[in-house]
Amino acid sequence: MLSYRPDIDGLRAVAILLVMLYHAFPNLVQGGFAGVDVFFVISGFLISSLLFRGFHDGSFAFPDFYLRRVRRLFPALIVVLAAALLLGWALMLPFELKGLGRHVGTGALFIANFKLWREMGYFDENLAHKPLMHLWSLGVEQQFYLMFPFFLWALKRTGVGLFRGVAGAALVSLAVQIFISPQSPGHAFFLPHARLWELLAGSLLAHAALHFRRPLSPVPTENLAGAAGLFLILFGALSFEGGDGFHLGRLVVPVVGTALAIAAGPTAWTNRRILSHPGLIWIGKISYPLYLWHWLLLSFATILCLELPPWWLRLARLIFATGLAWLTFEKLERPIRNGARYQRSPVLLASLLAAIGLAGFQIYRKNGVVVRPPITALSYLSPDPLQRHDWLAGNPRYYSSLWGRRISVIFAGDCHMRADSARGPFTGVAAKCLTLHAKKPNVLVIGDSTGGGMAAALRHADLGLNVLQITGVGCHPSMRYTAAHRQKYCADIYRYVEAFVATNDLQAIILTVNWSDGQHERTGAAPFLARLREIAPRVIVAGPPLKFTVPAPLFLGRRRPKEDMYAIANRFRSPTLRRTNELIRQYAADHGVEYLDRYRILCPEEKCPLVAESGESYFVDAVHLSHEGIRYFGNRLREIGFWNAPRKVASGVIKPFP
Repeated sequence: MLSYRPDIDGLRAVAILLVMLYHAFPNLVQGGFAGVDVFFVISGFLISSLLFRGFHDGSFAFPDFYLRRVRRLFPALIVVLAAALLLGWALMLPFELKGLGRHVGTGALFIANFKLWREMGYFDENLAHKPLMHLWSLGVEQQFYLMFPFFLWALKRTGVGLFRGVAGAALVSLAVQIFISPQSPGHAFFLPHARLWELLAGSLLAHAALHFRRPLSPVPTENLAGAAGLFLILFGALSFEGGDGFHLGRLVVPVVGTALAIAAGPTAWTNRRILSHPGLIWIGKISYPLYLWHWLLLSFATILCLELPPWWLRLARLIFATGLAWLTFEKLERPIRNGARYQRSPVLLASLLAAIGLAGFQIYRKNGVVVRPPITALSYLSPDPLQRHDWLAGNPRYYSSLWGRRISVIFAGDCHMRADSARGPFTGVAAKCLTLHAKKPNVLVIGDSTGGGMAAALRHADLGLNVLQITGVGCHPSMRYTAAHRQKYCADIYRYVEAFVATNDLQAIILTVNWSDGQHERTGAAPFLARLREIAPRVIVAGPPLKFTVPAPLFLGRRRPKEDMYAIANRFRSPTLRRTNELIRQYAADHGVEYLDRYRILCPEEKCPLVAESGESYFVDAVHLSHEGIRYFGNRLREIGFWNAPRKVASGVIKPFP
């Protein structure tokens, strides 16, 4: 048995407090996510200490190790997953519950990090609306617990020293982190091989502690290391911000700080006087269930409020989560972990967790159980509003219902491009997407997924145009000359567009992307626009789409009684939309191209319709139109006489649409 170190429970308390403050008050502690890195190092140290001692004295047994992990991790997780399903059943709309069901299933399998990685990106939902988002870190740790004992066993069998093998694995993992962070930050954030080095940093400390009673001596060195470690942890939490992007520096500082604090030992001044404070020790002991409960409660509060809840409600949720964590620890975790009467508990716990996971997957398969008390089916969405690409199942269709079944729009893998391992890099677009017409004006729509919606609306408008299309997921024209960008296929797409336009007789090019107010977007797209003006007779820039702060189906499903549709649209409309619209309008004028004001077309006289006469929402999320929305947009383009509208006034200033 390892000797108990109260300062490590204090470190756990620091970690969970940072994470909780970051989730509840993101503007207060913008780097509080560093608490997860602290947890990783601590977990690596404690687990490796048990393993190294077991391998050293020959007492290690695989069954005993994994049974202890089950008793330690499963009880609190079972209760929280069950609570998530109950809350979701009572409070969530069907498509929300469908997503929660899959997260419950992947959480029970400890692969939530892989699922969240697949969901992350251009079409990612608001993370605050994912009550089990935080299970990604539990997945990383459990995957480490599963494989690490076998890795050490293999090192022993092959005669490779444990320290050399672990250090080598840590260096490889760190190299992976360094290499993939710039190109794929989601990969570097969620996947275990990029995070392994953090846990192995704790493993190396455990190896040193086994062979050196006091790795850091004399006492002044211990005190300095302890103070420096705690300082680095707090520095990382208070200096880094969420908008800095995910990069190695955000990890190294808290990892090094935690390693120093652990290496300093329990007698270092900061460890003895600060980290060993009874209050911190108490929080540290309940840190695991507290980590599970706090985000679940905060997320459901956000789901119900549709926006960041008031500060007092967030604080109340944290206090309530603390109470639940204490009850979970005292009445469930501790008795199961230490009580002799629960010797057969691992079998029961595994069965319960499997049952809850299966229930989650069944709810997902049933599309969120549309008909259920107390939630009944709402008519704001078609039965299957947004079929997301199923990466794990290898389904080749891509957003098959994104624009609806009743309008033929984006041909999967043909007109709307994406880069994935199955298809490889972009190699060209199908002929059916770029077939020229001898008698109709040929109009090419390019851009991102909102460009797919534009192409669909133009087809529905029936303006006598031959609508061609080549769009790509998240592809902004600023990527045309950014070869190092992680979405290199976007640069390939825009190069293909240039070659196609230069060698074919087109009447117009319509550039349609989800513009933001970032200067880098406009600056980066300028060379591409200049080139299009040289080779195309008519270039039209579509302004930003109508955007909301949360998915439209959410605020439609939870709108207040008798709340006016136009009022709720204004309430959740993106606060930067008007500014961005005017910026892009002026941008188009400065570059001598026409401007299509999507916002004004969709919202005449500042009134934004949200629901069709059929009762179906015009939006499937916060920005993408449903098939009814496509119809409405197409009808509006026809009403304003889009294709026949004047192009420029005599002064040379672009005449806006409408």
